Amino acid sequence: MTIEQTRVIDDFGRYVYGIAPQAEPAVELRALDQPVTLGAGSRSRHELIISTERGRHLVELLLCLPNTDRSPVFSCLNFNGNDDVLATFPIDLLLRNGYGLATVHADAFEPDRADGAAEGVRRILPDPPAEAPWGTIGVWAWGLSVVRRELANLPHIRSDQVIAIGHSRMGKAALWSAAQDQGFAAVISNAAGCSGDSLHTHRAEGTEDIAAITGRFGYWFTPGYADFADRDDELPVDQDELLASIAPRPVYVGSGSEDTWADPDGEFLAVRSARQRNGGSGPVGFHLRPGGHGLTAEDWRHYIAFCNTHVKRP
Repeated sequence: MTIEQTRVIDDFGRYVYGIAPQAEPAVELRALDQPVTLGAGSRSRHELIISTERGRHLVELLLCLPNTDRSPVFSCLNFNGNDDVLATFPIDLLLRNGYGLATVHADAFEPDRADGAAEGVRRILPDPPAEAPWGTIGVWAWGLSVVRRELANLPHIRSDQVIAIGHSRMGKAALWSAAQDQGFAAVISNAAGCSGDSLHTHRAEGTEDIAAITGRFGYWFTPGYADFADRDDELPVDQDELLASIAPRPVYVGSGSEDTWADPDGEFLAVRSARQRNGGSGPVGFHLRPGGHGLTAEDWRHYIAFCNTHVKRP
């Protein structure tokens, strides 16, 4: 990691997402059931037992793996719980293309509400630095890294080919996780928009800005981020810098043409600028599909093709 990349990540912690406490809890991965056949692969459930001197926190991990010896894996947080994943994710498409999926309900790490810290993993972790305490996106990003590290203990996973992926707010978490955790082979952000993969300096009518996002979801961020409401251009960092900081690892941004709130033009400009900033040291992909805010099978086909070229290898 270069000095400039380190500066960018430090500044995003200070001004946007907050700084996570230095915590290395004990983590145990325990199987909850035997693998069940699922099309071109199998499904299994596992439990992460996260322990510190303050207590324990349990997180359920759903794992879908293809019928191969060792496979690359997309790792993500989901919105509605693991029981909903098989109905909403194109699992068969992933398995047939030789990719696994590892997913956790985001609320299992911290519920998505202002008082969620009282029920989440934060309650057993050390206190964060007072100058820039982390928000919920920081907790989710931390959780993704915990999952990545534990996947390395499973024999059928290519631990060097774990890809962080997320949609919308979980795309913000995936980018922040991969920026801090160089163990991810690549990161994919789908429609993460403001504070994720679109430029703050691209101001367009009908798009989300710092005032809007901190007005509704201020708890996602460090408290000082709200100070830049209506002062977006004065924020010391912008999202193209975050994308560029992940190089030389591959980055991909997906966008929908009708997803005005996420600012597709701002997302494209962030990608174009990130390519210039990293000097070609890492691929930064982009697609704009028809339609609105969602993670669709069409998006997944783009992501699989990109990873086939830039991540997947024997």
